[in-house]
Amino acid sequence: MLSTPRLPLRILPLFLLVSCASMEERRAESIAEFLEEHYGSLTVGADWEAVRSDFSAEAVVARMDPDHPGAVIPTPVDEFFASVGPSIDSLRFFHIEPKTLWITLYDRLATAWVHAVVEQEDAEGQAKGFEGVDQFSLIQDEDGRWRIIHLVWQEVAEEWEPPRASRTWLFARSAPAELRVGISAASY
Repeated sequence: MLSTPRLPLRILPLFLLVSCASMEERRAESIAEFLEEHYGSLTVGADWEAVRSDFSAEAVVARMDPDHPGAVIPTPVDEFFASVGPSIDSLRFFHIEPKTLWITLYDRLATAWVHAVVEQEDAEGQAKGFEGVDQFSLIQDEDGRWRIIHLVWQEVAEEWEPPRASRTWLFARSAPAELRVGISAASY
């Protein structure tokens, strides 16, 4: 009689941990690929409808207001692309280079932080560039595709160095309990 091999109970938790870790890694990799494709599609002459499809219907794009610290300028995604698409298309050159990516996952939700360098050249040939930090809130739809539900970004602030390494933040509560939140890092 043939029997199914069984893992000893002392090995089973380790096996499950490794299986879950590799599944989480695959899902994080799918987010990294999604964002890499998203950034790659943001060019002069882009198919703006295709770019728009990376966002959920109710998505909001927000920019930190450089003139009013702490203030945010939110824009519904359709309105954002109606303005940004023609603005980018009027340039001679536009490129966003993601430098570092951090992803936190929970089931069908994810948060991603991206440190990126933006290069552009206007119609007269004047080059301009800046560094920025983008924070994405993502959801995985019923077809398994990641969609951006919220994007907030700001240019790198002089007093803050862009995040470049994995961190674990410790949150203290009024009670003696503590909550640890891990942020895993991946580099392009």
